[in-house]
Amino acid sequence: MRVVAKSSLNGYWERAGCADARGPLHSGYEAALKARRRRAQDIEDRCASASICCNNRVVFNVGGNRYRLVGVVQYPSGIVRVKFVGTRAQCDCIDV
Repeated sequence: MRVVAKSSLNGYWERAGCADARGPLHSGYEAALKARRRRAQDIEDRCASASICCNNRVVFNVGGNRYRLVGVVQYPSGIVRVKFVGTRAQCDCIDV
């Protein structure tokens, strides 16, 4: 898959207090690049902690569920567009 907006990930882990997110976010990014996901079930089968939402949105738990990444997946083209990166508490405050 192709991940759009890696700069969003970089920007997040460079914030004060978020340096511990770098390892898990980078690992998730690398895994996504190697993945071949053509349908939501493929993500659920591979990422047990991912939650499939409406409008092709997926919430990934990152770093032992300390952080969450919300992405919009375009399955036919194999693209994930990063929409949100933040703590679990911050994610709970948005409408995914």
